[in-house]
Amino acid sequence: AVERALGRSKLYLLISWSLLYPEDDEFLDYLQSGEFVEDGRSALESLSHALEGSDGERAKPKLTALSKPFDQIENWISAECVNWQLSDLQAEHRRVFSNVITLDCPPYETLFGNDHVFAQAHVMGDIAGFYKAFGVELSRDIHERLDHLSVELEFMHFLAYKESYARCHDGAEKTQVVVDAQKKFVKDHIGRWV
Repeated sequence: AVERALGRSKLYLLISWSLLYPEDDEFLDYLQSGEFVEDGRSALESLSHALEGSDGERAKPKLTALSKPFDQIENWISAECVNWQLSDLQAEHRRVFSNVITLDCPPYETLFGNDHVFAQAHVMGDIAGFYKAFGVELSRDIHERLDHLSVELEFMHFLAYKESYARCHDGAEKTQVVVDAQKKFVKDHIGRWV
């Protein structure tokens, strides 16, 4: 269970980083060094191994399917990204995600299915409540709203990591609180619109 939580945590973090606008060279260096792909494959392998002999057999084909994007990313890095500068990665991010928020596929949860401004405020308040309950604050270095997909995925990374810690150190009751929070956050937020 600890390995499953750590594997999920790492995957959430990698996806979060990939969706966040690159402000400095750190993510570009991470890509170009091959560590991003290596970490992704390692997390998938660890997660797959942790599912052996458990009720997770249904998830294994999905994990196998997730390895293909890492192959594509590795090919893209060696073919194009290897000589990029930060400005190239930023331009690619703008090309993929656009400077204009599309209503067909918004990166902000409150723009999905919340036609009324009060519904948007309610959802934003619920997200803020989750973050506050676990002592999480949005960094001043991140120039995104708390309902941005990358921020919500990083919160899931935090919760999965916290689950792995709780399983080792905090006992069943605290572990269950974190597990329940993950399920509820996925059900009410990420899973509702991603």
